Amino acid sequence: MPKEMMEIICNVDSSWTKDQIIRYLYIKLAPFFRRDIEYFLKSPKEQIEIFKNGFSFNYKDIVCVTLCQFYADLFKEFNIDSVIVPVTKANPPLHALLVNGNSGWYYLDPLSDLFYNQYGLRPAYFGVLVSSYSENFLKIANQYSLKQLDKKYLEELDHNFGFEYLNTYFTQLHGIFSVRNNAFQFFGLDKKDKMGLLERKVEFFDDKLINLGNVNGILERCRLYLYLIGKLFDKSEKKYTEVCCEDKQNIVLKVGVAHEGDILTREYQEINDGEYHLKRIK
Repeated sequence: MPKEMMEIICNVDSSWTKDQIIRYLYIKLAPFFRRDIEYFLKSPKEQIEIFKNGFSFNYKDIVCVTLCQFYADLFKEFNIDSVIVPVTKANPPLHALLVNGNSGWYYLDPLSDLFYNQYGLRPAYFGVLVSSYSENFLKIANQYSLKQLDKKYLEELDHNFGFEYLNTYFTQLHGIFSVRNNAFQFFGLDKKDKMGLLERKVEFFDDKLINLGNVNGILERCRLYLYLIGKLFDKSEKKYTEVCCEDKQNIVLKVGVAHEGDILTREYQEINDGEYHLKRIK
């Protein structure tokens, strides 16, 4: 296990409650992991074969099962019971984790929360009740009498650790950037300059947003751009926008906008020279 991970684990105080330990480790350790690109870019058939043969674990490249197993083993060291369960009908299925906290069992999905935890957003799959998964999972949920953790209770846990999230910030940005007239006014642009607006949004990504948090895996960084596009682009801009993972190592952001019967486009490649930057390539 990397030294930096051990240092975080050693910060856990024996006086903490189970829920404090779970919340702290769930969020603080997320930046050390990344989706295994060799697995996630394979076909479903190839994934099934890999799944049947089992996975190796190097404390970095993960799939849902290995990440759940890591947390399950770690929580066991703190006398916290947990169980790994399949939650979807897909083959291979998505797996999540049920943990026994202060007042009973609840649900965690560390893979689905991985990007949120790395970027500094509030976890979306921590202590929630899910009803959209497989019938078999719903039976398991009933068996363990899963609880939904109260929002204010989670806020108290976060306050004790000094955890602050970017959700409010992005709600504010969404109100400005996703409404075209507001965005034109924000950048001081002529309302006919659609491509200029799109370029300024990408510049804003580059200057203000893409180096927030600690997001280093290639697939997690793709999710970062998809999140930013969802929050800051309007409907017409999203239509001609694409995030590509080229050669399993390069992220290319392709953006476009309709203008006078044509589609104007720009392409940017993410580069990393100690910090991430977007370099226009077309």
